[in-house]
Amino acid sequence: MLALQEAKATLIGYSLISKTMPGSLPCPDTTTNDGVKGTCSASKYIGRFPWKTLGYGDVRDGSAECLWYALSPAFRDTIATASRNATNSLNSNTSGTITIKNASGVTIASGVIAVIISPGSTLLSQTRSGLSTQLCSGSITVTPSNYLDSLGGINNATGNISGNNLTFVSAQETSNFNDRIVYVTQEDLYKPLRKRIVREIMGRVEIPAGLYKYFQTSASYPFPSSTVAGGQNLGLTNGYVPYTDAAMQYALLGTWLANNGWFNLTTYNYTSSTKVTISVGGGAGVAKNCTANPSNILCD
Repeated sequence: MLALQEAKATLIGYSLISKTMPGSLPCPDTTTNDGVKGTCSASKYIGRFPWKTLGYGDVRDGSAECLWYALSPAFRDTIATASRNATNSLNSNTSGTITIKNASGVTIASGVIAVIISPGSTLLSQTRSGLSTQLCSGSITVTPSNYLDSLGGINNATGNISGNNLTFVSAQETSNFNDRIVYVTQEDLYKPLRKRIVREIMGRVEIPAGLYKYFQTSASYPFPSSTVAGGQNLGLTNGYVPYTDAAMQYALLGTWLANNGWFNLTTYNYTSSTKVTISVGGGAGVAKNCTANPSNILCD
C-alpha cells in the first residue's frame, strides 16, 4: 500500500505541473521502453505504471512486482491542447469513466480518473517471466492475466473496456485474487489543481500575463464581463474574467485555460480598480480564491 500511495501522489503531481495540459495523465507503458508512457492507441488504457515518464523510480509492490495502471481515456495527454474543446475539455466538471466494484459486484466508486494496481504474488493459475530482476517494462510480451486477477466476472487484466468506460474489482485477498488497488478520484486531482488554475488566471509573475499583467500596464484592474469570452462591461462588479482583452496577454500562457473551459468556471468580483477577487470552482469541490491589490496577491 505504501508503494501504491507513493505512485498515486507522483501521478497527481505530474498532472499538476504540466505546462500545457494540467489535469491530463500519461498513458500506461504498453511498449518495451522500460517505464516510458505509451500512446493509448487501440484502446490500450491499461498497462505498466509509466514510472520513468513520471520521473519516479522503478517502483515495486510488497512482492517485488511492478505496478500496473489504467486511466480514463478522456484524461490521456496524447490529446493535443488545440484539440480540446467543449466536448472533451479537462476541468473540474470532467468526470472519470472508471468504476470500481467489490466482490459482490456492488459499485464502491464511480467517476474514477485512474487506478494503480499492485499484482501481488503469483497465483496458481499464473506464469510470470521473472521480471522482478529487471526494470519494470510494459513489453507487449507480458501477459496481463499472469499478473492481474478476475473476481465475480470482472477481469482486472482487461479493464473490461466498453467504449470509454472501464471497470475494475477491489476486494479482500483470497486464494485466487490478490490485486490491491488505489484510485484517483475527481477531488484527488481537482482539489490541488484548482489552486493552480486560480493562480494562473490571476496572473503569472515569471511570465507576465493575466490580471497581473493588466494591472502592470493600466494601474487598475478591468471590470468583469457579463459573458464568457466577452469584453469588460464598465460598471459591472460581478461576472467573468474578460480574458479576451489583449492587454492581459493570456496567449503567453498558451490556450489550455480557454480550450478546457476553465474561464467558464471562474467568478470575477470587482471591488475597486485596485482590488479584485477571482474564484475557480466546478465539480463538488470547494472553490479556490485569489484576491489582489496593488501590493500583493493572496490565494487559498
